Amino acid sequence: MPQRADGANRTRWFLTGLTNRFGREVVSDAIVAMVDQDGTQPHVFQTMATGLTGKVAGTIRIPADQHLAAGLNIHHHGA
Repeated sequence: MPQRADGANRTRWFLTGLTNRFGREVVSDAIVAMVDQDGTQPHVFQTMATGLTGKVAGTIRIPADQHLAAGLNIHHHGA
């Protein structure tokens, strides 16, 4: 998720959907990755990490990356 307030809101919606569809076990095994977008909202990571404690397996913070920030599509090519 992007480390912004709107990313936090989308994460809540996404985790609720996972719980409803696959059960609590899937969410409790999840690791949420938060990507720095522009470095202006570093408090979002700490707030989300604290709020997700006990609900997911962990949270990690990924430093800003120009390729992720560009929002390019990721294509999967089957093996």
